[in-house]
Amino acid sequence: MKDIHDIQPPIAITFNFLPIIVFLLSVIVIFLVLVYFLKFRKKTIKTVLSKKDLTPKDIALIELDKLKSDKLIETKNYEIFYNRITEIIKKYLLQQYILNSEAKTTTEIIKQLKSMPIETDSIRQFEICLKDFDFAKYSSYKTSSKDLSDSLSLAYKLFKK
Repeated sequence: MKDIHDIQPPIAITFNFLPIIVFLLSVIVIFLVLVYFLKFRKKTIKTVLSKKDLTPKDIALIELDKLKSDKLIETKNYEIFYNRITEIIKKYLLQQYILNSEAKTTTEIIKQLKSMPIETDSIRQFEICLKDFDFAKYSSYKTSSKDLSDSLSLAYKLFKK
């Protein structure tokens, strides 16, 4: 009967919860830091400035810079280029002179501008730009990259004076 042993008490295992708690807390802190930086990080200057802080001229220049950076000249997307540049000018007219020009022809826009107290030189520049852009958009004339660059510089001159 020497093979039978009496029931022994349970063996006490020492388990330390401290490393698990530290690991879980560090994972939670890292997660919260990532969420904070992704949601609340500082925005770029362009997104921080609200449109209320910018003049219509500044907004138009920013839009022209975006148009230039889209490289429509290099990819020779003439139609998109002229549509966007005309849209930028029409938005400017809406914001600066409260002239709803979205659904109007160039002739109608110029007539309205002439009835407003605006410098004749400015009206003439708008007229030249819009007519040139209309010609490029609606004619079968194939424009070159130089024509697009000239049109872009003409639009810049319109807003930089």
